[in-house]
Amino acid sequence: MRNQKHPALRPEGFTPLLHGAAARDRAMVSSLLDSWASAGFSHVAPIQVDEAQLLMENQAAEAQNRAFRFMDPVTGSMLALLPDVTLGISRLARGELSDFPRPLKLSYEGQAIRSTGSAQRPARQFGQVGLEVIGAKEDVGPDLIGLALQALADLDIKDVHLTLVLPTLAMEMINEHNLPVELAMALDRKDEGLVRSLAGKKSMLFLSILRGECSDEDRLYDLLSLQEDLTQRFPSVQIKCEPFEQKGFAYQTGPSFALYSSNHHGDLGRGGWYSSSGEDCFGFTLYRDALLSASRY
Repeated sequence: MRNQKHPALRPEGFTPLLHGAAARDRAMVSSLLDSWASAGFSHVAPIQVDEAQLLMENQAAEAQNRAFRFMDPVTGSMLALLPDVTLGISRLARGELSDFPRPLKLSYEGQAIRSTGSAQRPARQFGQVGLEVIGAKEDVGPDLIGLALQALADLDIKDVHLTLVLPTLAMEMINEHNLPVELAMALDRKDEGLVRSLAGKKSMLFLSILRGECSDEDRLYDLLSLQEDLTQRFPSVQIKCEPFEQKGFAYQTGPSFALYSSNHHGDLGRGGWYSSSGEDCFGFTLYRDALLSASRY
């Protein structure tokens, strides 16, 4: 008789949700989507598989490399599984929803399936739930980040930390000053010694931003204004600026953010500004396994 105490081997990075955890996940997602519907967001469900070329159009190499690809036995075309549900939202926005009036306010939930994990997120399948505003106006950022923070509060997640970033700043400044591209990684790692070596005469400029000592750099204005706004609205949330952070922000093009809690190792979610088919967009995704770990929902 087979020993039921030992589970069948699973592919690395894939873990099922059982019994109570699955029920908690479903209740949590339903609660969030209901709350966001009352805020004017329409729920959509992108398909799990799409044409690889169209799905990955204009995506960063990081996103392209983590997609499972396979041949469609019906058409012979190359297909891909969604490595991030937001890619499916982007496809809807420029496809079936292209004629809908903007701004387009959408909510979603689904499964992301990736060919590889990462140091921050080793799981290769995990649930996502989030919001996207397609054709977003300039002032949408604080309100959408506010909805993300309110979602964590509604799930009774304590000791929340918010990190604000400018993913494109490092390369903009590197190109402006004709410095080695390796400097971007040094800044992301906060390796001050390597920054000095690579930035030379400009090292003090980079180090002052890295240490949070430079507030007169024009490109930091939006980020610092966002920090001030959110600090006033959410005084219990610890908010910091890390302008040079880039990991996990492969396709963001403007002020972005990541959410953390001392009750969970790793990020709870992330989001920010990005461009899709020439449209300015702002959105965020929350990782459902992380929410279950950090909350008492």
